[in-house]
Amino acid sequence: MIGRMSPFRTRTGNRPRSRERGLVPLLGLFAVLTTASVGLTQQASGPSPASEAKEDAGPWLTVTPDAALEVAAARSRPLLLYFWASWCGRCRVMERTTLPDDRVFAFLKDNVVALAVEADHWSTHELAKEHGVSALPQISVVAPDGRTLGKVVGSRSPKALVRELRKLMAEESWRAPRRDDAPEDER
Repeated sequence: MIGRMSPFRTRTGNRPRSRERGLVPLLGLFAVLTTASVGLTQQASGPSPASEAKEDAGPWLTVTPDAALEVAAARSRPLLLYFWASWCGRCRVMERTTLPDDRVFAFLKDNVVALAVEADHWSTHELAKEHGVSALPQISVVAPDGRTLGKVVGSRSPKALVRELRKLMAEESWRAPRRDDAPEDER
């Protein structure tokens, strides 16, 4: 019995012809590159996948680092700088599991002003150097006056991250003095 044959199949129908062998990987490469370019376009339009963790952006700002420090000073809260990179596997794990966790999200929203910083972007190299970024992901906590309170390097579980951030922010010296805490000559 003679049946219909695909131009890309041999008579047995199992093995592709040599023309198809070259075409399939080429189509696969095209699909990968198209997907990557769409991902990069979407990534460039937002601060980080971390900001997309919830519908409400919560604590994540989409401003420059200088503007974020001004917002932190105005709110009398520390600034949390989350340094990440698109090629960083541990960053992706943090963005999928730790940062969207309800405990972490609530802690960040209630206690800090947060900014996701793409560490390998040309515009943030100086900032990354300033904060001693040598491994990713890194979270640097900065007091409203610009002093670095500390950093957390590497990925953490939600519980461990909240615990470490609480320790970094426990020091009261970064907080603005309250009126009743002011020296006698300023009252």
